[in-house]
Amino acid sequence: MPIHNSIKELYEVVSNNSMYKDTKYLFLSHPEHIQHNIEKNNFIGDCDNHSLYWCSSLVNSKLAKKSWLCIYHMKRDNIIMGHSVCVYQDFSDRYFYFDYRYPKKIKNIEDWIYKSSKTFGAEPICGLMFQIGLFNNSKFPKLKGILKVLPKRNEE
Repeated sequence: MPIHNSIKELYEVVSNNSMYKDTKYLFLSHPEHIQHNIEKNNFIGDCDNHSLYWCSSLVNSKLAKKSWLCIYHMKRDNIIMGHSVCVYQDFSDRYFYFDYRYPKKIKNIEDWIYKSSKTFGAEPICGLMFQIGLFNNSKFPKLKGILKVLPKRNEE
């Protein structure tokens, strides 16, 4: 995988050279496979592949202090849907989330689930954040930890 020099460069590589494609399968492609598809101007997959590529590239390029592959479920019109985004912490301890568009700043680490589901006009049900690291300083991503995120409920 290439080293990206900035968030803007990483965003341009993903947005200019690849597009969404529903994989119809529940699997993640390895980031190097995604990179191969980017180089060939092929589709790179759906939300989970985009998110994993972002998380791995941010860590590999040392553009983020931490990154999380975030997977969640939401409900709209009695239909339950799933989605995935990338959340990262920069070196100034600010949080951002990436959801196909240029990364957006969020105040708190758990805010991504509300911001992302709002773009679908949906309410979040539950979500998980998997911290992504590099395995033995290689380019192979590994899960470093899991943080469960539940939407805040109004207690009455």
